[in-house]
Order: sequence, then structure tokens, then C-alpha cells
Amino acid sequence: VPPTVNSSPASLIVPVDEPTVEFVSSFNGTVGTLQWKRGSAVLKGATSETLGLSNVKLADAGLYTVKSTNLAGNATTAPADLVVVDTSPRLIVQPLNGKAVLIADAAGPILGYEWRKNGVPLTQVTGKSEGVQTKTLTLKALTSGDADVYTCMITGSAGSLESGPFTLAVTDGTPQVIDPIGFLDGMVGDAYSFVPAVLAGDSIQPTKWAATGLPRGLKINALTGEIFGVPTVAGTFTVKVTASNPSGKGATVAAPLVIQKIPEGAVGSFVALLDRSGLNAGLGGRLELSTTAGGAYSGKLILGGTTLRFSRGKLNIGVGRNHPNEIIIARPRPQSPLKLTWTLDPTNNLITSGQVEDTADAGSNCSITSGWRKIWTATMLADSYLGQYNFSLDNLGYTPGDTSQPGGVGYGSFKVASAKTGILTIAGRLADDTPFTMATFVGPTGQVGLFQTLYTNRGSVLGNVVIAPLGAAPAYADSSIAGAINWLKQAQPATVLAYPGGFGPLNLTATGLKYAAPPATANVLSTSVFTADLDFEADGLSAASLNPDAVAFPLSLKNVATLGGHPAKTSLKIIASTGLFSGTFTLLDYTPAKVVRTVAYKGIIIRNSSGDGAGAGYFLLPQTGFPKPIPSYSGSVELGATPP
Repeated sequence: VPPTVNSSPASLIVPVDEPTVEFVSSFNGTVGTLQWKRGSAVLKGATSETLGLSNVKLADAGLYTVKSTNLAGNATTAPADLVVVDTSPRLIVQPLNGKAVLIADAAGPILGYEWRKNGVPLTQVTGKSEGVQTKTLTLKALTSGDADVYTCMITGSAGSLESGPFTLAVTDGTPQVIDPIGFLDGMVGDAYSFVPAVLAGDSIQPTKWAATGLPRGLKINALTGEIFGVPTVAGTFTVKVTASNPSGKGATVAAPLVIQKIPEGAVGSFVALLDRSGLNAGLGGRLELSTTAGGAYSGKLILGGTTLRFSRGKLNIGVGRNHPNEIIIARPRPQSPLKLTWTLDPTNNLITSGQVEDTADAGSNCSITSGWRKIWTATMLADSYLGQYNFSLDNLGYTPGDTSQPGGVGYGSFKVASAKTGILTIAGRLADDTPFTMATFVGPTGQVGLFQTLYTNRGSVLGNVVIAPLGAAPAYADSSIAGAINWLKQAQPATVLAYPGGFGPLNLTATGLKYAAPPATANVLSTSVFTADLDFEADGLSAASLNPDAVAFPLSLKNVATLGGHPAKTSLKIIASTGLFSGTFTLLDYTPAKVVRTVAYKGIIIRNSSGDGAGAGYFLLPQTGFPKPIPSYSGSVELGATPP
């Protein structure tokens, strides 16, 4: 049995961009295959009883049918009209005594047009209002009374819909830009927008704008007069603006437009430290930023052992505005992206706050604890920070007998060699004999940051020290250094002998001074005392049969120690140029088997401008009476001039 039409789709009249339009049909009998058409054009994929259209355009207008076909025959619905009308508002400006042409944009099987002025149908008047029942309305010999709102009622088989509205303005004079213009200041890299004011009056409003002398990155919208864009160069620019309309061109007005530079303290290289959190596996992190004079930024985010790079950032800074900056940083799948926010203090060359947050879990985050800009150049010299600095790292929370954490003293040093750059490499050793090193630069007030992962990303050091330039310029020989370094060692493989269970984070106190090698008339410890003492302290050391301490041994002007015949074979080597010292001692015990332990120690000498110095360091002492693997505990060593 061939199909028959049960219901045909209904005709419609809709505006342009109507979100959804549906034609619904139905058939009797075996439907078989269905195919919709618009006119004679087959609509691909339209093979069901309902046809849906989205965001309708003028091109969608026409006659719609659907055909059902089975083995016995076919049937086609009656056509449905789709009329589409452009209802968007438009402005038309023409001069007094001129002519205005209004065109109703519509498509489809249209039955009629009716033009209206302010809702009232127009009358056909030759030489005045022509085409009042057509697509195109022509208004001639314009007067001020013709200025109004016009619409066109468009009729199709499904009803009527107004096009437009068309706002007609009739000008009787030229527009005039108000002098002075009073441009708002702008800033390089920041979005700018300003519209010059004109004298009031509907009959003298502009329809066209022009401007010359705009800074690079800005342009003028010829229709609206908006001066907009992102300026790329700073300076004061003489901008000339002209407005015109069909009655003519107004007088050109010139005015200064000021584009400010991005503040100096917001441009350059920055470094910041990140606190320990679950987001960085408890290791902390570092942020390295580079900003440009054009307002762009890029950088590197280090979260524990993971490094992520980012680029194409845009500083959120402008005239009278310094808002937090934000950028999304991708991570390898399946990890969700991170959101980095940070705020600048250009006046003080600092990053004052910020956070890294997991976009899928706001509770997973870490904060910026401190950050600063590299300010040093050929004209801004870091001369008060030049020189070498030695410092000790004391675990003041340690108490003798506590074998859960090191009792030795770590150390570090760095040298600021160039006043133009302030760059340095901070390096040293921790009290479990772990080295650390990091390249960085001196901050604007002497800050030196440190972050490095350790133990194959199972620990880290995190913190900063500050140089205080003291003493007379230019040597600043009494300069000191102080700060706090946070040390974490997580659980280690069983093969690690020194604290495999981990510890911390421990708060290490950093203290030190500017270091200068001694002159030929002194050793590293004194200008007048030429004997020295070594003192060793560690858990398990007092039970040893031999004492590695050395008292009042000769220390020459060349910093050579005479320790011959010492029972524990204690030795000492000093590098006067850097202040580093090291040595060994040997312990012999019976438990009851003979146990020989040769122990190495390391440390650093901190020496003041008067020539008095003292050294501190650490050693790892293998214990006795333990099954293998035999643990080693950290002890301290002190080196000093023999007291009187």
C-alpha cells in the first residue's frame, strides 16, 4: 500500500537568527524512506518526519516539502512557506533636502509589504514617499519632519512580521568635535577605548570619523568614532580628529594623547618561591617570569620535580590599575590544567602575592611566599652586594641524643661578581653530605632565593637569605647575610645509610658574612693567634676509644695545619681563597671485633673584616653495634683560633 499524507508542515514567518524552527509532517501506511526538499534542492540528512533548522538565515527561506517513498509508491506533502525577515535595527543619515532609500531585507514567498512611520502606514506620494508597498521605500526632499523610526510590515501565508526598525536622521549642519577633546591617558600593552564628544543635536550628528597621528596599535572606528586598540609605543601624540555627515565635514580638532610606559618595576626578570603543599608533593617550587615593555610575559613554573613552561601572558596593568595577573598552564594528560595568579608591586620591584591552583580542585594549591625583580643594569649597579659570602646552616631545633635528624652544620656560599647583572650561583652542602646548587640573582634589597629538589625528588631545600650591605663604601667589608632555609628529606631507599627514614621539614638558620681571603700576615682564623682547635660532637662519638679533637695545633700563615702524631690521625686542609675546609679522622674500636672507621668532615669558615674567623661543618659517623646496613649519624665540627 503506498503511503498517504496525514498532515503537511505548517508555514512559518520568523526573524533572522531565530534559534530553532521545526517543520512537522506525518504519513499514513508504511512510511518507507523520507526526504525533505527546499524548492527543488534535496536537503542532505533530512530524512525524518520532523525537520529542524537552527539560527535561521535569509538563505533558508523557501518552500519546504517532504516525500515518503515505499515499494508501493510515494506521497509528498503540501509545501510549507518559510519567510525570513531581518529585524535588526539600522541607522540611516541623510542631509536636508536629500534622499533616503530604505530596503526591507526579507526572503521567501512574500505576499506583501507595508511601510510605516512610527507605526502609522505611509501613503504613496510621488516625489516624496515612493514604494510604500514594495521592498524598497524611497523618501525624497527630506525635511526635519522626516526624521523618525520606520518599519516595514512583511506578510506571508503564516502571518506578518515587521522588519527594521530603520532610524532616519536628517542633518541640517555639519558635526563638530568638542575642543578640547580631553583624551584619556593610555598605557603600552593595555586595551584602550575613547570616543570624542561632539556638539549635541540629532540633526548634526556624525556618520563618519577620521583621525591622524594615532600611536601605533590604535585606530579609529570610522562609523562610531571610537579610538581603540592596544598601544605599542609610549609618548605624547598630537592626534587630529574630524567628524562628518552627509551635510559636510566639521572642523578638525587636534589634542595631545598620552601613552604611558609600563612601570619600570613591572618589566624584566622575576623569581619567586612557592610554599610546600600537596600540589608540589611537599617539595615547594619556584616561579621564573620574564615580562616585556609591551606587556607580554612568559616563564617557567617549577612544582617539586615538575617543570611547566608558559607563554603569551598579558600583564593586567594600566593607568591607575594594577590587578592580579592570571594564566592557565597546561599539564600532560590526564592531569587538569593549573591556574597561576600573581600580583606585582612595581614601586618596590616585588611579586607581593600569588597562587598556583588546580583548575579541577581549588583546594589543591600552593602560594607564592616571596618574589622579586632583577633590577641591575649598567646604570643601576649592584655594587653594594659585590663579593663572596659564606654562611652556615644551623639546625637549632636539634638536641644531643636525637638520632632522627642531623646534628651537624651545613653551609653555603655564593659570589656576586658583576655589579651590572647581580647574578650568582648559590652552592653548598647539607649536614647529611648532600650538595645543593642554584643559579639566580640578587634581589632589589639583597634577597637571594634558594629552591632545589634533592634525593631524586624525594626532598628539597627552600628559602631565602638577605644580604645586609654594611661598612664603608665601596668595599662594604662588614656585610652580613641572614635568613631561613627549609630542609625536607622524605623516606629514602634502604641503601641510604644517613637517615633513610627521612625527616623534616627542618628550619635551618642561615648566618654569615662577606668573605675575603686573609693577607700574607694572617691565617684564615686570626691576625695574631697561629694555633687552632678542632672540636667534634656526634651521637656515638663519646663511646669511641679515640678522640678526634685537636687542641692548639699550629696553623701557619699559609693555612697549613700541623697535626702529626695525632692518635686519631686527624687531618685538616684549608682552602683560603674560598674558606672551605675538610679533613678526616680514624677511630679504632673493638665491639668485640676490631672496627676501623675513617670519617671525612667538611665545613666553611666565616671571617669578619677584622680578620677573625671561625669554621663550622659536619661529618657522618657510622655507628657501632648495629646490624647491616649500618646507619650514619650527622655530627658537628668547629674550627677556631685557640682561645687565650
